[in-house]
Amino acid sequence: MGTLLMLSSHFCVAGPWISPGDETLRHHIQVLADAGVIRVPVTTWPLMWSGIKQDLENADMFELSHGQQLSLSYVLFALRRDTNDEVRLTWRGDIRQDARPFTDFADSQRDKAETNLDADWMSKHFAARLSVSYTDDANDDPNAKLDGSYLSTILGNWAFTAGSTERWWGPSWQNNLILGTNARPAPSLTLQRNHSAAFESPWLSWIGPWHLETFMGRLENDREVSHALLWGLRITFRPIQPLEIGLTRTAQWGGEGRPQGFSTFTDLLLGRDNRGDDDIDQTNEPGNQLGGIDWRLSGTFFGDTGFGFYGQWIGEDESNALPSRFSMLMGLDASLVSESIHHRFYIEFSDTTAEGFKGSGSDRPNYTYEHGIYQSGYRYRNRSIASATDNDSRMLTLAHDLLIGDDQQISWSLTKVELNRDGTDTNAPGGHTLSRNIRTDLWLADARYSILINPWQISLGIDYQSEDLTYAKESIGGAGAYFAWEARW
Repeated sequence: MGTLLMLSSHFCVAGPWISPGDETLRHHIQVLADAGVIRVPVTTWPLMWSGIKQDLENADMFELSHGQQLSLSYVLFALRRDTNDEVRLTWRGDIRQDARPFTDFADSQRDKAETNLDADWMSKHFAARLSVSYTDDANDDPNAKLDGSYLSTILGNWAFTAGSTERWWGPSWQNNLILGTNARPAPSLTLQRNHSAAFESPWLSWIGPWHLETFMGRLENDREVSHALLWGLRITFRPIQPLEIGLTRTAQWGGEGRPQGFSTFTDLLLGRDNRGDDDIDQTNEPGNQLGGIDWRLSGTFFGDTGFGFYGQWIGEDESNALPSRFSMLMGLDASLVSESIHHRFYIEFSDTTAEGFKGSGSDRPNYTYEHGIYQSGYRYRNRSIASATDNDSRMLTLAHDLLIGDDQQISWSLTKVELNRDGTDTNAPGGHTLSRNIRTDLWLADARYSILINPWQISLGIDYQSEDLTYAKESIGGAGAYFAWEARW
């Protein structure tokens, strides 16, 4: 382990980031964060390598248990693998029986078949990825895609990026109420902090390590407001080591026939976007905003057993300059670690009905992810930008990952889903993408096995969906199998 630490210290620049999707790496990062080894915020994905690298260099392995040392070793291995200055190639293929209507942090494959080749390169001030993929696209989008490609440069402590990168903003594992990987990534310009160092000022140092990311993306042409813009802003910080807090805002604005000048964006930023306020009407309403707060409170007990209590509250509207009409997500997770075996358990519940958690009579159906002007809703290419269950739905998941050494993983999950609980919808082009004008209750089950046979990562799995759903004009349901393979050079 000491050798690993010395090897790690030779990297003068780490980066640029860890993309969402690698659940094994996320588990080990979370083990170290719960133990207080990693001190920077870890709930904004892509997750910058820079702050993690510095925290690992400051780690004292002799204060860690054998299980935590395994996590340290794994993250250092990933750091060396991902941050050298050579061209790195990754090839991946995925095959499954049906298109996939429900994605999560670990797996954003959306179509029956997908293959992609990534070429990554990084120098002291620049990083780039060319990602070429070919999919059996269920939504009639072009089968050939460049999703995941980007060009990034670092100036001072800021990274500027142009490309289409996937994001997962929040502490959840199964679902995400504001920005996840359910929809394809839209092309965007991004600005984010490279290192999450705390303020030096005594007036602000109480915030602790903090991270900021903001982006401006462009949505597709074939929607109610063509080429609407998508803006996002997220700030995360650790006022105390066990607590990470995230503040997030997103907005659809601009597009064909809509105002999109600087003054419009200023009104959007300041929350002056409700009709009737400051002479705002349908002709000059800035956009469709979502915003809210999330948190993760974590730590260890009995030496090295990690735990986390997390939540996400996202408002669909604004009242008195604060979010309102909330949807909610809550979860508990735990890690049980030993020298060669790690367990990760989580239970997570989400409700995407506005005010649905308050009980019958207070809920506002057909409200979340819908808008009177941006009538295609908070969606991109026929998939929700946020929750995979779309609006007016509940999801309860129990999941377990068993990690054996650093080369095998067995995972399973069981999920109860209630889609479109009120059984109604807004008029097209809005409305629920999976269960239009009908309520559907179903069970989902999933089990998979992964093994690393260097340089190949091979995964085999089976899944089950108790009721048929119509997704992209196809009927999806029943039991199926999937196979994935990945190699890195």
